[in-house]
Amino acid sequence: MIDLDASIEENIKKVAEKLNKKISEMVCVALKRDYNADTIAEIRRVGARVRLIDDGDVAGAIATCYRIPASICLSKRCQRRRRFSGCRH
Repeated sequence: MIDLDASIEENIKKVAEKLNKKISEMVCVALKRDYNADTIAEIRRVGARVRLIDDGDVAGAIATCYRIPASICLSKRCQRRRRFSGCRH
């Protein structure tokens, strides 16, 4: 379904269609890094939301398997402190 040669917009549209959701209901997970700035801007331009994580590509992958509120922090710092919600960083 996801085509690495296709644009971000095309992939988000394909996934949204397959899941029978509006693009505005889609949430993409991305590492909060300067090199991802263009990707994050493109996701937002398309109309999807972005959940930024500080680190942990595995945590980002796992997050897609669960329905968790956007307020839950997946950073390793908060996981070590067992502080999963109400994060302020």
